[in-house]
Amino acid sequence: MKSTWATTLGLVALLLALSHRGLACGSHGDNNNKNPREWTREELAELEAKWGFEWSFNGIGSFAHLDYVKCLTNPAEKYDIAIVGVPFDTAVSYRPGN
Repeated sequence: MKSTWATTLGLVALLLALSHRGLACGSHGDNNNKNPREWTREELAELEAKWGFEWSFNGIGSFAHLDYVKCLTNPAEKYDIAIVGVPFDTAVSYRPGN
């Protein structure tokens, strides 16, 4: 009796995992929006003011050998991977030896 219950539970878990996989991979540029939004100059200037400057740690252009684009300053830019944030390495301290 336990093996039947475990098999049923395993099949349900497998079906749930496979159904979520389709949801996660379902929108890789497949949304062909016929009427994309027109961005005003003021909106683009605001985005440029917020995100247009270069950080000292820029240089992720080699990540997966993909082209580097600034998707936050150009909302019409299509992208698959976005890396947003600041590296957190201030908590590392000097620890000699093991």
